[in-house]
Amino acid sequence: MVTCVMDKLNKSYGQKHALIDFSCTLTPGIYGLLGPNGAGKSTLLNMISGNLKPDSGTIEMTPEKNILKTLGYMPQQQALYEDFSARSFLYYMAGLKKIKSPKKEIEELLHVVNLDKVAHKRMGSYSGGMKQRVLLAQALLGNPKLLLLDEPTAGLDPRERIRIRNFISEFSKDKIVLLATHVVSDIEYIAGQVIMLSGGQTVGIKPTGEWLDSIEGKVGECIVDESEIDDYQKKYQISNIFRESRGINLRIISDELPKDARLVKPVLDDVYLYYNGQSR
Repeated sequence: MVTCVMDKLNKSYGQKHALIDFSCTLTPGIYGLLGPNGAGKSTLLNMISGNLKPDSGTIEMTPEKNILKTLGYMPQQQALYEDFSARSFLYYMAGLKKIKSPKKEIEELLHVVNLDKVAHKRMGSYSGGMKQRVLLAQALLGNPKLLLLDEPTAGLDPRERIRIRNFISEFSKDKIVLLATHVVSDIEYIAGQVIMLSGGQTVGIKPTGEWLDSIEGKVGECIVDESEIDDYQKKYQISNIFRESRGINLRIISDELPKDARLVKPVLDDVYLYYNGQSR
């Protein structure tokens, strides 16, 4: 079984600490990497991929010692060669990865990501979702055991986001998948474990269910008059404001809820706001 062990990783840019004493052991499964901008998500992915050297700490893979030989990486906002077709681009990437006789694998991947019928067309004519699928296919070349995905559904419409999310779930068997995203629902649907970062520090590493349990009893809803909204926003973390015939329904996340609040089941968006929201 493939394992990736990270021990006390640190990275700073001048006076800014991008990642502080990060330690984690990854085994096959999908891990969601959550945190606001500047939390350290991309820094961590770049260190694992070898694009960035940690100031201190170690990253070890077993049984394969050379992490680059078993790595697939889908970086955020990668520029594509738009004059290439999807097929020619995958052949180009297979050459860079030194994959011998890649034809069968490339054709299978094009079929799996539903691009086989347009694989001959210039990628400059593709939609954003189609380009994301090309990037996912190149990350999967060589059957990597460790797959790093940085904002794989950024900028996509709901239909394309669901398609990409389902592809990731299908490909995850016997692989370590580390998925960094701001789209919390992507992680809630497919990740077994969630790694939460904030300001370069580890908030926690837990199964999704344990994160939800951690704020049980701290999420509620109540109906208020429109004139009361400002007062509630000053006192509480408000995750949703919904206008109803009875008044304004506020979804509130707080250690101390209003007395008239009705408890509701937390979702991962609530967890994210509780640990990364504005001061309450």
